[in-house]
Amino acid sequence: MSLGLLNKEKKIPALLMTIGKNMGLYPDGHPEIASLVDELHEDISSLLSGRERLTYSFRDGQIFFEEEILIEESFSCIELTSWCEAKNIDRVIFLPQVDREEIIRFISLLRIKPGADDFDFSAEFKLAGFAHIEVKKLIAVSGKGTDKPGEDERQGDIKKYELATVVISDIFDKTRKAETFDQSKVDGIVDWLVKGVLSKDSSFGALTSLKNFDDYTCRHSINVAILSLNLGLKLGLREEQLVWLGTGALLHDIGKMHVPIKILNKSNKLTRKEWEIIKAHPVETLRILSGWASIEKSALAIGYEHHMGCDLSGYPESPGGTRPHVFSRLVQVADVYDGLTSERAYHTPFSLAEAQNYMLNEVEKGLDQTMVKLLVD
Repeated sequence: MSLGLLNKEKKIPALLMTIGKNMGLYPDGHPEIASLVDELHEDISSLLSGRERLTYSFRDGQIFFEEEILIEESFSCIELTSWCEAKNIDRVIFLPQVDREEIIRFISLLRIKPGADDFDFSAEFKLAGFAHIEVKKLIAVSGKGTDKPGEDERQGDIKKYELATVVISDIFDKTRKAETFDQSKVDGIVDWLVKGVLSKDSSFGALTSLKNFDDYTCRHSINVAILSLNLGLKLGLREEQLVWLGTGALLHDIGKMHVPIKILNKSNKLTRKEWEIIKAHPVETLRILSGWASIEKSALAIGYEHHMGCDLSGYPESPGGTRPHVFSRLVQVADVYDGLTSERAYHTPFSLAEAQNYMLNEVEKGLDQTMVKLLVD
């Protein structure tokens, strides 16, 4: 398949979601919507050339095209997957000769919330008489399901967590090689993390227990983001602020990609030179993130200040002796907590109680004790 077609198959979920969201903002026939529908219709028609059908599947918060998972789109198109899953839709199938009016009517039905004015998606879909769009609904098979409330959501979040580690690994690998990467991948993961934390579902926070020594750096980045966002929620941050916080927390260690792996994984004491290399990673993080087209200043502060300490006892030095940003102090607490409770080359993991006790009694380490108490509360 050509690169052009590959891009189109990935664009379609995003266009479906964007059109659906815009339908709530603009009146029928608005040029903004018409332009997007034209683009979507053209992409679907191009992909259907020489094909019998296009099949998109939605399972456990993930999006598949012809059974091939679309990792980035699974994060960036959360609204689309939620629309489908709320209506128990497993697959959406586009057939040749599908026209733009069918597409508009289908998206209009898809985006309606279940229960709104006694809306019945199945009945409305049949009444609409779609000739070139099909949907397949999940069928519960006796003995195959689970009786535990929320277990399906829990498994879906675990799968999304594992996918997030793949995306973060790719970003870190490209950073290590000085290659560019699509920043929307980060935005998609942060969006998923913020929505998960705002749901106040305790099982989402429990994802931080999914630790693995072999891909520690990727999981640590996601865990620190989840812990930081939970702390931010306790502080009463707005959703927009949580996005800034989540971005900085997720990328706080990206500067370590320029630290030799043998130093990062060294089990015995670091030499003075090695320690100086480690200590340079916040400066490197700031350099990398400063090159982004758009990033909020507080996210940059997190990257530079998360080892500085609220008493300035850490590194690097604070310009002008100013105290680190509240987000930086918050991320430092989350960073230390996840580091203590994870298996590392140089220490065995602390129990949760041991980690909390250590942090509550290590004021000299520069940890903001207000944040620590929020964490253990």
